Amino acid sequence: MTGERRAAEAIAASSFVIGIPVYFDTVFYLMVPLARSLRRKLGKDYVLFLMAIMAGGSIAHSLVPPTPGPLQVAEIIGVDVGTMMIAGLAIGGCSSVFSLISARIINHLVEVPLRPISEGGSETSDAEISSTTLESRRPSLIASVLPIVVPVAMIGTGSVGGYLSEAGMIQSAGLARLLDFLGDKNIAIAVGAGFAMSLIRYCPAEQRKSLVNRSLSSAGNIILITAAGGAFGAMLYQAGIAQAVSELAGDVPGLLLLPLAFLVTTSIRTLQGSATIAMITAAGVLQGFASSESLPFHPVYLAMAIGAGSKPISWMTDSGFWVITRMSGMTESEGLRVIAPMSTAMGISALFFTILFAYCFPGIS
Repeated sequence: MTGERRAAEAIAASSFVIGIPVYFDTVFYLMVPLARSLRRKLGKDYVLFLMAIMAGGSIAHSLVPPTPGPLQVAEIIGVDVGTMMIAGLAIGGCSSVFSLISARIINHLVEVPLRPISEGGSETSDAEISSTTLESRRPSLIASVLPIVVPVAMIGTGSVGGYLSEAGMIQSAGLARLLDFLGDKNIAIAVGAGFAMSLIRYCPAEQRKSLVNRSLSSAGNIILITAAGGAFGAMLYQAGIAQAVSELAGDVPGLLLLPLAFLVTTSIRTLQGSATIAMITAAGVLQGFASSESLPFHPVYLAMAIGAGSKPISWMTDSGFWVITRMSGMTESEGLRVIAPMSTAMGISALFFTILFAYCFPGIS
């Protein structure tokens, strides 16, 4: 549809959509065969295609629910999930465009040859294997996007219903309860998981057990990471770190709280590696600011600044760094020259648009 000239934009947009409900590691596993295929066909711009995946998938991973990080931050900060989703789509979309410009600059500065992937030395991936499946066994486009679209639509409907109820436009208590039930994030994600499970019938019978096992293993990691981040953040909050940060901030003018939240999250992210843990921990430390009556903007912007701060700096402590280098064939040195500056550009651009939106539209609700 976009042609070879706009292939990077297509990759970024696709990665952004896929990155809304799943971890970035999974997005990269799915999209890297396309980047490698384009590199073989065009003979250039390999770094651009790889970084386009980051520009879309990684930013959605940190800003747009129902990915675990933004979902938990919304819960801790006290932001409606629908509002968080709208802000994440707007700020994340703008940031992706800017990040793609950064990707083009990095592509001109760093050349990465196409090497065999280090995991087993095979060029074959799950995505490439699935392409050999008979056409008749592939799900339709509508069936494929339902696991993503349905939860987003349910959460959005619940948020709109909540606003209408508060405004007195919904008189029926039963309808209000129904909309609240449908908009519950746990119900919405469970329904999405049900649609996803229905697609397993398109997978060959001999591969289904392995597919489910891998999915459950990945889900277990997500649960552990989310729980660990929440516990760590609560521990820091109870230890008085939040009070110390508040005293350090003093009477910082409103918009400067956003760079503060960004720096707190970036510090945690750079030291321990996980963007999700960094976001949840920072949200626990900074949650007191969200309830402050003197906050001159909607708390969703504080959540966005935390999400932006979870991007820099991707390096050896980050599992995503190793996924990208291993699946793309980069060396560690090339990864530091490509991934670290790209993640920094993504974070700074997301912070910039967060501040811009907070200044122009401070009172969204």
